[in-house]
Amino acid sequence: MPIVKIDQDDIARAFAPIWHQKTVTGKKAISRLRIVFKYARAKGFLVNREIIDEAIIILGENKKPAKPSLALPWLEVPAFYQTL
Repeated sequence: MPIVKIDQDDIARAFAPIWHQKTVTGKKAISRLRIVFKYARAKGFLVNREIIDEAIIILGENKKPAKPSLALPWLEVPAFYQTL
């Protein structure tokens, strides 16, 4: 689809499957989409960068907290390497 024809509903439909399930992935993808739209605007395409914000409104606030990855306490690292 040409970038000038993308609207907020297209973006919302594309992001709906992951927006509330995979919070971090959704936010990273929105960030990349902003870069694409900014580049398209710089190259002379008539795109409205505000449709991304409008799509986020349609999707709803992303309230799911990110889970931190489990990590090994640094004091246990030497013993772990001994087992390898």
